[in-house]
Amino acid sequence: MIPLWLVEETDAPRVVVAFLFGTNTVMCIFLPMAAARGVHDVTTALRAIRMSSTFFVVSCLITLATHDTVGWVTIALVWLGHVTVTGAELYLSAASWTFEAELMDPRQRGAYQGAAGLSSTLGKVWAPALYTFLAMSWGATGWLVIAAIIVVATVGVHPSTRLARRFIEEHVPADVLADARASSPDAEDGIAVGPPSLIATDEPVPDHSPAPDPIR
Repeated sequence: MIPLWLVEETDAPRVVVAFLFGTNTVMCIFLPMAAARGVHDVTTALRAIRMSSTFFVVSCLITLATHDTVGWVTIALVWLGHVTVTGAELYLSAASWTFEAELMDPRQRGAYQGAAGLSSTLGKVWAPALYTFLAMSWGATGWLVIAAIIVVATVGVHPSTRLARRFIEEHVPADVLADARASSPDAEDGIAVGPPSLIATDEPVPDHSPAPDPIR
Protein backbone atom coordinates (compact mmCIF):
# COMPACT_ATOMS: atom_id res chain seq x y z
CA MET A 1 0.00 0.00 0.00
CA ILE A 2 2.65 2.54 1.02
CA PRO A 3 4.90 1.98 -2.07
CA LEU A 4 1.89 2.49 -4.38
CA TRP A 5 0.77 5.58 -2.50
CA LEU A 6 4.36 6.85 -2.52
CA VAL A 7 4.66 6.60 -6.30
CA GLU A 8 1.21 7.98 -7.10
CA GLU A 9 0.65 10.65 -4.46
CA THR A 10 4.07 12.11 -3.55
CA ASP A 11 7.00 13.73 -5.35
CA ALA A 12 9.58 11.35 -3.83
CA PRO A 13 11.95 9.76 -6.38
CA ARG A 14 11.03 6.26 -7.53
CA VAL A 15 14.30 4.90 -6.14
CA VAL A 16 12.93 5.56 -2.65
CA VAL A 17 10.62 2.57 -3.13
CA ALA A 18 13.62 0.26 -3.49
CA PHE A 19 15.22 1.82 -0.41
CA LEU A 20 12.05 1.21 1.59
CA PHE A 21 11.92 -2.42 0.53
CA GLY A 22 15.55 -2.82 1.59
CA THR A 23 14.89 -1.26 4.97
CA ASN A 24 11.85 -3.48 5.48
CA THR A 25 13.82 -6.61 4.58
CA VAL A 26 16.67 -5.82 6.96
CA MET A 27 14.30 -5.05 9.84
CA CYS A 28 12.26 -8.22 9.27
CA ILE A 29 15.43 -10.34 9.32
CA PHE A 30 17.21 -8.90 12.33
CA LEU A 31 14.47 -7.52 14.61
CA PRO A 32 11.78 -10.22 15.13
CA MET A 33 13.64 -11.73 18.08
CA ALA A 34 14.10 -8.30 19.66
CA ALA A 35 10.38 -7.55 19.27
CA ALA A 36 9.43 -10.94 20.72
CA ARG A 37 11.69 -10.60 23.75
CA GLY A 38 9.53 -10.29 26.85
CA VAL A 39 6.38 -11.56 25.11
CA HIS A 40 5.72 -14.84 26.92
CA ASP A 41 2.03 -14.89 27.91
CA VAL A 42 -1.33 -13.38 27.01
CA THR A 43 -0.78 -10.28 29.15
CA THR A 44 2.53 -9.40 27.51
CA ALA A 45 1.08 -10.28 24.10
CA LEU A 46 -1.69 -7.75 24.64
CA ARG A 47 0.95 -5.20 25.55
CA ALA A 48 2.72 -6.00 22.27
CA ILE A 49 -0.58 -5.49 20.44
CA ARG A 50 -0.90 -2.04 22.01
CA MET A 51 2.67 -1.25 20.95
CA SER A 52 1.89 -2.40 17.43
CA SER A 53 -1.24 -0.25 17.32
CA THR A 54 0.70 2.77 18.57
CA PHE A 55 3.35 2.35 15.88
CA PHE A 56 0.68 1.94 13.21
CA VAL A 57 -1.25 5.04 14.26
CA VAL A 58 1.98 7.06 14.35
CA SER A 59 2.76 5.80 10.85
CA CYS A 60 -0.68 6.92 9.65
CA LEU A 61 -0.21 10.39 11.15
CA ILE A 62 3.26 10.73 9.61
CA THR A 63 1.98 9.63 6.22
CA LEU A 64 -0.99 11.97 6.53
CA ALA A 65 1.37 14.91 7.10
CA THR A 66 3.41 13.88 4.06
CA HIS A 67 0.59 15.00 1.76
CA ASP A 68 1.65 18.63 2.28
CA THR A 69 5.43 18.20 1.99
CA VAL A 70 7.89 18.36 -0.88
CA GLY A 71 11.41 17.19 -1.68
CA TRP A 72 13.65 15.69 0.98
CA VAL A 73 11.07 16.33 3.69
CA THR A 74 8.77 13.94 1.86
CA ILE A 75 11.51 11.33 1.60
CA ALA A 76 12.40 11.59 5.28
CA LEU A 77 8.78 11.38 6.44
CA VAL A 78 7.98 8.47 4.13
CA TRP A 79 11.00 6.55 5.40
CA LEU A 80 10.07 7.26 9.03
CA GLY A 81 6.47 6.23 8.41
CA HIS A 82 7.62 3.02 6.77
CA VAL A 83 9.91 2.20 9.70
CA THR A 84 7.08 2.67 12.19
CA VAL A 85 4.68 0.49 10.22
CA THR A 86 7.35 -2.23 10.04
CA GLY A 87 7.73 -1.99 13.82
CA ALA A 88 3.98 -2.44 14.09
CA GLU A 89 4.20 -5.62 12.01
CA LEU A 90 7.01 -7.02 14.18
CA TYR A 91 5.12 -6.51 17.45
CA LEU A 92 1.95 -7.92 15.88
CA SER A 93 3.79 -11.08 14.82
CA ALA A 94 5.28 -11.53 18.29
CA ALA A 95 1.83 -11.27 19.87
CA SER A 96 0.28 -13.63 17.32
CA TRP A 97 2.77 -16.37 18.13
CA THR A 98 1.90 -16.13 21.82
CA PHE A 99 -1.86 -16.13 21.20
CA GLU A 100 -1.52 -19.28 19.11
CA ALA A 101 0.49 -21.00 21.85
CA GLU A 102 -1.64 -19.93 24.82
CA LEU A 103 -5.20 -19.82 23.50
CA MET A 104 -5.58 -22.97 21.45
CA ASP A 105 -6.74 -26.43 22.49
CA PRO A 106 -3.56 -28.58 22.44
CA ARG A 107 -5.64 -31.50 21.15
CA GLN A 108 -6.77 -29.56 18.06
CA ARG A 109 -3.70 -27.59 17.04
CA GLY A 110 -4.18 -28.50 13.38
CA ALA A 111 -7.73 -27.16 13.30
CA TYR A 112 -6.73 -23.96 15.10
CA GLN A 113 -3.75 -23.35 12.82
CA GLY A 114 -5.87 -24.07 9.75
CA ALA A 115 -8.46 -21.52 10.84
CA ALA A 116 -5.71 -19.02 11.65
CA GLY A 117 -4.12 -19.56 8.25
CA LEU A 118 -7.46 -19.07 6.45
CA SER A 119 -8.30 -15.87 8.32
CA SER A 120 -4.77 -14.56 7.79
CA THR A 121 -4.98 -15.23 4.06
CA LEU A 122 -8.36 -13.52 3.78
CA GLY A 123 -7.03 -10.57 5.79
CA LYS A 124 -4.12 -10.20 3.39
CA VAL A 125 -6.68 -9.78 0.60
CA TRP A 126 -9.33 -7.44 1.96
CA ALA A 127 -7.21 -5.28 4.27
CA PRO A 128 -4.68 -4.06 1.65
CA ALA A 129 -7.51 -3.46 -0.83
CA LEU A 130 -9.53 -1.42 1.69
CA TYR A 131 -6.54 0.52 3.02
CA THR A 132 -5.26 1.28 -0.47
CA PHE A 133 -8.70 2.58 -1.48
CA LEU A 134 -8.88 4.78 1.61
CA ALA A 135 -5.34 6.13 1.18
CA MET A 136 -5.61 6.73 -2.56
CA SER A 137 -9.21 8.00 -2.74
CA TRP A 138 -9.82 9.78 0.56
CA GLY A 139 -6.38 11.30 1.11
CA ALA A 140 -5.69 12.55 4.63
CA THR A 141 -9.16 11.51 5.80
CA GLY A 142 -8.45 7.99 4.59
CA TRP A 143 -5.36 7.71 6.81
CA LEU A 144 -7.42 8.82 9.81
CA VAL A 145 -10.02 6.16 9.02
CA ILE A 146 -7.26 3.54 8.77
CA ALA A 147 -5.89 4.60 12.16
CA ALA A 148 -9.38 4.42 13.65
CA ILE A 149 -9.86 0.88 12.31
CA ILE A 150 -6.59 -0.19 13.95
CA VAL A 151 -7.56 1.37 17.30
CA VAL A 152 -10.99 -0.30 17.27
CA ALA A 153 -9.42 -3.67 16.42
CA THR A 154 -6.89 -3.27 19.25
CA VAL A 155 -9.62 -2.50 21.75
CA GLY A 156 -11.61 -5.51 20.53
CA VAL A 157 -8.70 -7.93 20.95
CA HIS A 158 -8.75 -7.57 24.75
CA PRO A 159 -12.27 -8.96 25.42
CA SER A 160 -11.71 -11.55 22.68
CA THR A 161 -8.68 -12.97 24.47
CA ARG A 162 -10.61 -13.09 27.75
CA LEU A 163 -13.35 -15.09 26.04
CA ALA A 164 -10.82 -17.42 24.45
CA ARG A 165 -9.06 -18.01 27.77
CA ARG A 166 -12.37 -18.69 29.52
CA PHE A 167 -13.32 -21.18 26.79
CA ILE A 168 -10.00 -23.02 27.18
CA GLU A 169 -10.35 -23.19 30.96
CA GLU A 170 -13.93 -24.52 30.73
CA HIS A 171 -13.53 -27.05 27.90
CA VAL A 172 -9.94 -28.31 28.05
CA PRO A 173 -8.97 -30.64 30.93
CA ALA A 174 -6.37 -29.23 33.28
CA ASP A 175 -4.06 -32.22 32.77
CA VAL A 176 -4.03 -31.61 29.00
CA LEU A 177 -3.02 -27.99 29.52
CA ALA A 178 -0.38 -29.04 32.06
CA ASP A 179 1.12 -31.59 29.65
CA ALA A 180 1.18 -29.00 26.86
CA ARG A 181 2.95 -26.47 29.06
CA ALA A 182 5.40 -29.09 30.34
CA SER A 183 6.41 -29.98 26.78
CA SER A 184 6.90 -26.37 25.70
CA PRO A 185 10.43 -24.97 25.21
CA ASP A 186 9.87 -22.60 28.16
CA ALA A 187 9.30 -25.42 30.60
CA GLU A 188 11.67 -26.09 33.48
CA ASP A 189 12.91 -22.54 33.97
CA GLY A 190 13.53 -21.84 30.33
CA ILE A 191 15.54 -25.00 29.59
CA ALA A 192 14.57 -26.13 26.15
CA VAL A 193 13.13 -29.64 25.95
CA GLY A 194 14.57 -31.70 23.16
CA PRO A 195 12.49 -33.59 20.62
CA PRO A 196 11.04 -36.96 21.66
CA SER A 197 13.27 -39.92 21.06
CA LEU A 198 12.30 -43.52 20.34
CA ILE A 199 15.29 -44.78 22.30
CA ALA A 200 14.87 -42.55 25.34
CA THR A 201 14.28 -44.74 28.42
CA ASP A 202 14.94 -44.61 32.11
CA GLU A 203 17.24 -47.61 31.87
CA PRO A 204 20.91 -47.35 30.92
CA VAL A 205 21.66 -48.14 27.30
CA PRO A 206 23.88 -51.24 27.08
CA ASP A 207 27.31 -50.74 25.58
CA HIS A 208 27.69 -52.99 22.51
CA SER A 209 31.06 -51.65 21.44
CA PRO A 210 33.72 -54.34 20.88
CA ALA A 211 35.92 -55.16 23.84
CA PRO A 212 39.57 -54.14 23.56
CA ASP A 213 42.08 -56.83 22.66
CA PRO A 214 43.77 -58.35 25.71
CA ILE A 215 47.35 -57.31 26.32
CA ARG A 216 49.75 -60.06 25.31
